[in-house]
Amino acid sequence: GGDEGSWQQIGPAELVGNMGDGFWSSDWEGVNAIVPDPHQAHWVYVAAFGRGRGIYRSQDGGDSWEKIWSNDFARSIAISPVDGQRIFVTSSSSVNRGVYDPSSMGVMLSVDGGATWKQVNDGLEWPFANNILFDPRNPDMVYIDSAGTGVQKRNFASNGSENGNLVQNGD
Repeated sequence: GGDEGSWQQIGPAELVGNMGDGFWSSDWEGVNAIVPDPHQAHWVYVAAFGRGRGIYRSQDGGDSWEKIWSNDFARSIAISPVDGQRIFVTSSSSVNRGVYDPSSMGVMLSVDGGATWKQVNDGLEWPFANNILFDPRNPDMVYIDSAGTGVQKRNFASNGSENGNLVQNGD
């Protein structure tokens, strides 16, 4: 009910970030996204941005956590609405400007619930991706926003292929 004092700190220590040089600093670290699993009750995913962080999963409503992907630039998570094993995450060293770090992975796909990951950046100008989501009417269509290149979408056709067709802005 939101009563005073009803919030509870959960998660491993690395989910707690810092503000860098101040509130408007560009070198902040911490949680960037929280996504509930649409297939599993009490499962939640967190993307934490910063050195030594990555993608975390809780299977018990936040009482315990496991890191399922390590990356300093984790930004967002999307879980397929039709296949809970199909998880996309984004990694970007740049959101507001063209700062590149080789650890910026762009868009990553797991087809085995986060056990293994594959880069799926074919056709992206830069390996930068921030937000990611599925089209609610077409579970094969994935959208991202990418620093400097706007909004992108890609059709990961349900023919069993992990590849797909990148559709550029305006097409």
